[in-house]
Amino acid sequence: MSPTEILDRYHQCSGRTSDVFPFWLHASGQCSYEMLVNRTSEAHTGDARILDLACGDGYFLNLLWEKGFHHLTGSDRSGAELEAARERLTSAVRLDRADAHRQPYDDRSFDLVTCHMALMLMKPLAPVLTEIARILKSGGRLIALVPRPLLDPVMDCYREALQTVCAETGLKPLQLGDPQLSRRNAATRLLEACGLGGEVRLEDLVVQRSGSVEALWNAMAASYDVFRLPTTARTRLRQRVSAKWRTLSSDGDSLTCRMGLRLITAVRMEGRDPSPQ
Repeated sequence: MSPTEILDRYHQCSGRTSDVFPFWLHASGQCSYEMLVNRTSEAHTGDARILDLACGDGYFLNLLWEKGFHHLTGSDRSGAELEAARERLTSAVRLDRADAHRQPYDDRSFDLVTCHMALMLMKPLAPVLTEIARILKSGGRLIALVPRPLLDPVMDCYREALQTVCAETGLKPLQLGDPQLSRRNAATRLLEACGLGGEVRLEDLVVQRSGSVEALWNAMAASYDVFRLPTTARTRLRQRVSAKWRTLSSDGDSLTCRMGLRLITAVRMEGRDPSPQ
């Protein structure tokens, strides 16, 4: 399967992301969705017009609504995710099926564009960022969460076993999206080039999840990498990861796994129309 086919098939079953990420917590006790809501509240009042890009099943939009933001729009390329979002959300929230590269909105329509753990999957990324800049008002913000590299023994065991099983299965490493967001300087340059270079802030965060070997495996099994594996390879990966993890656990079953995140804030540059990339 191509990366696009993997993404499309993965999201035929809606809610995978919102099933997993609320259980990964920051030291503040907040999950990634809650941190994104708080950053939105710090930057905008309730009358802000907000687009949640790649909104999935509407989990984050619902949190925004409960926080008092009632001028909300969500867009996603997956019909299944949008159906789930419509069941979750009030009819006052507009939902559109659209590709991130071609959003069905007028220039300068939104005060804020948010994106939770999806921007890094979009390739080519520059046209997406240029499109975000187009639909933002001057001074409008992009606030997005993406993953970033972080050394962690539990996560590293998983990655090493995944690499081995993929090689045995004849699969090349999965390359989804644009790696520039994981490199601070490259991310800043890309944002600036696409018209989002005002007040760029890249905040590195850590979230973690504690639990049994089985619970942590279930969290990892929700990833794109595991989803694409044949059933026999998936079983082999689970056995190898579980065995390695038990050697890291003080009681043979309980573990804490850490994940790196990057919170991106960028402002639509005043008086500048973004150039097509």
